[in-house]
Amino acid sequence: MTLSLHLRSPGFFPGSGDIYEVGERAGRGYSMNIPLKSGVTDDQYHNVFLRVVEIVRERFKADAIVCQCGADCLVGDPISHGSGEGFNLTLKGVARCLQQLMSWDIPMLVLGGGGYDLANTARCWTYLTAVLVGMNELPNEIPDHKFIDAYKPLFSLHILQHPTQPNRNNEESVSDTLQFLSANASDR
Repeated sequence: MTLSLHLRSPGFFPGSGDIYEVGERAGRGYSMNIPLKSGVTDDQYHNVFLRVVEIVRERFKADAIVCQCGADCLVGDPISHGSGEGFNLTLKGVARCLQQLMSWDIPMLVLGGGGYDLANTARCWTYLTAVLVGMNELPNEIPDHKFIDAYKPLFSLHILQHPTQPNRNNEESVSDTLQFLSANASDR
């Protein structure tokens, strides 16, 4: 089973990632794409994640998980924000999703991925590694080192949501997506 929550906007995820791409032939129903629009916040992303992974958990009863945590979902990542689009997620928002999977208490392989703001990618993987080993809080101050200037202007571990970024995900569109996915999971 492959589950993907990702940004979906014209030209951003070309050729794949649509909600209707659910697998083919014997693999039909083993792929779930959750395309979200720009601006999704920690709370909304977490709520969508919880609802979708519970559908997957109930239907597929996984013995193990491979979780790829792309840092390009973070607020300010240039791959998406260069076009004025992108998610509005913080490290804590991503970590909440990882903690949900950890609570299932089954073997899990966690992989890094995507992330085009190198400082934010380092922040993300540092924080998620800490969560994985049970250190849910780290000092917020970045220690002095030769790449410290990359962490300007705050020099902190945690990044903040952009207060004026519009969230283009309304409850109706998210609900429609979740209803479709739930029906698709039942149809395999």
